[in-house]
Amino acid sequence: MSLTALLDHPFVTLSNGETRRMLLARSLLKKPQLLLLDNPFAGLDVRSREVLQQALQTLKTEGVLVVLTTPEAEIPDSVTHVHRLPPNNGAKSSAASTAFFLMPDPVVQACDWAIEMKNVSVTYGAQKVLDNINWQVRVGEKWALSGPNGSGKSTLLSLLTADNPQRFANNYELFGQKRGGASMWDAKRLIGHVSPEMHLYFPPEITVFKAIASGFFDATGVYFRKLTEEQIQAIHDTAAALQVVNWLEKPFKSLSKGQQRLVLLARALVKNPPLLILDEPCQGLDFAAVAHFKDIINRLCEASTRTLIYVSHYAHEVPSCVTQTFLLENGRQV
Repeated sequence: MSLTALLDHPFVTLSNGETRRMLLARSLLKKPQLLLLDNPFAGLDVRSREVLQQALQTLKTEGVLVVLTTPEAEIPDSVTHVHRLPPNNGAKSSAASTAFFLMPDPVVQACDWAIEMKNVSVTYGAQKVLDNINWQVRVGEKWALSGPNGSGKSTLLSLLTADNPQRFANNYELFGQKRGGASMWDAKRLIGHVSPEMHLYFPPEITVFKAIASGFFDATGVYFRKLTEEQIQAIHDTAAALQVVNWLEKPFKSLSKGQQRLVLLARALVKNPPLLILDEPCQGLDFAAVAHFKDIINRLCEASTRTLIYVSHYAHEVPSCVTQTFLLENGRQV
């Protein structure tokens, strides 16, 4: 699984893609007769997908029965039988997303830069995960954050979202506010965020309505303040735009991964934030749902004060509003 160079690395330093390869390697140590893989290519860069393709071919020659779920475009060459299921998200067109486009432009304080990083570095033990990063993003710009698994993308995003304790040791600003001196809640109020792991942190009993509402309070499904009428209306408008209205009273955990992804997108958008950070937001979505989501993001990003940071290993998932790319490799900007 091309993990030899990572064997001595702390688990916390692994990227999403590296973690998936590690979990698969752990499963293979059991020498299974049957291996079940749920969207194994999600979150993997081009090289990692090639490694997985080769591993599946090897398992086939060794007589291991493999059953996997995957988008049709990523069916491995080693697969011998296919059972097709209907789309899981019901996305038909962007007509229902009209409600989104009534959102006012996000209000931000007078400043030129949404993000301003100066000589930012993050180190775990002897490993430098980010090395002297300098990145300036003007208010209203739309960027793709790109790089292979392990390049430092997740760590960089964790600084922006105030989830990394090393933010206090670095010099960077978010909409003119120094991160070292501001609370994590000050940062989160400005950000709508989706990550590949976020669905894991919601309580089992929470409803879709409450999961979306938690976006107002930057908590994973738990909040203690009463919703205003405006917030309740925003939840329903956002749910309508992403075509998840019929799920509002369902338990979040009862939904498929693709359906959960749409709910998390609604959660990120519900407070109309000036900065959207979308990290692999289309994992688990079929092509129709991806197209629908990209249309919504493109229209939302017509706002001159909305800034976008978008991460994906698939070019077809990146919305057309993205005009600039920041490339990382081995923790350094390229």
